[in-house]
Amino acid sequence: MFLHKRIRFFCFFIYPLSFANCLLTATLREEQKRMSFYEYDRPALDGIRIRVSQDNGHPILELSYIRGNEKKINHYCAAPSETESQKKDIYFYDVQFRRFEQTCEFKNEDSNQPIRLEKAERKLFLYDVGTAINDLPWLDSDDTSLTIYRGPYLSKKISDVKQAWTVKHRDFDFKLCIADSKNRIVALDCSKREYQNKYDRFKRLNVCIMAEFDCSQQPNSKSLSLSKIPKSPPTYFSTTRGWTYTDSPDKNYAIWLSEPSPTQMISPIVLISFDPSFKAFSPTNLVAYGLSYLLYPFTIVIDVLTTPILIVYFTYAFRN
Repeated sequence: MFLHKRIRFFCFFIYPLSFANCLLTATLREEQKRMSFYEYDRPALDGIRIRVSQDNGHPILELSYIRGNEKKINHYCAAPSETESQKKDIYFYDVQFRRFEQTCEFKNEDSNQPIRLEKAERKLFLYDVGTAINDLPWLDSDDTSLTIYRGPYLSKKISDVKQAWTVKHRDFDFKLCIADSKNRIVALDCSKREYQNKYDRFKRLNVCIMAEFDCSQQPNSKSLSLSKIPKSPPTYFSTTRGWTYTDSPDKNYAIWLSEPSPTQMISPIVLISFDPSFKAFSPTNLVAYGLSYLLYPFTIVIDVLTTPILIVYFTYAFRN
């Protein structure tokens, strides 16, 4: 009887240890499959600069980063849009994706041309009426997504933009009203979202479309500031760090050339996932990999020894 109690105590003691050891064995095996001798070095970003190619007359975005003590530079540009898809008197966009390595050539003899550059966070550019609406209130400081308008030219309904204000009938309303000097009003619903997830699942466009609703100013309405912009389609550049989201707000720019092509009817939107990363040998990973293989045989032996004991004991206990 005394021997039976000691055996039972021993089995109950090794049962949780055996279970924990089994989990450790499985964890070590998964770590061995996942672990690599290498790690990815992601250097810090250095800066953003806008250049314009003198030969082809298209804007070029210059992004730089620091690797070691050396400054590295990448250039990105918009590919020519197909003229066959252009539609007259309609805001039309050509969304183009660029990964880190998808750069374009920038010659040393290319020089900067006069351009108009605007930061595009929390702004809506209505180029056919030559106006930018600033500080969109429903976009907080953390939302740096690009906002665009899709639809027919506003100049079909209004001649200019004298005033713009928000209308909020309920929570989470993204409604905008625009009035011209003749008090004609256009209503825009800016609640639509387009997710560009081909390369970057976090890249998003906020889209405004023409709508019909009551534009009467309310106590919670907010007047928005206006600024003049060229009356031609801009080229948009939007950059983000592709490998992280929470601490990497988008950087958005709208660019107009001083002498735009008279046939240009499309706004290219170049979405750049800028994530410089380089594979490098990691001594730390090598040590961790070696330790996992060093422990693995011992955990296997413990599993082999304890499992039959537990099987025999529980079989005996069940029968008695």
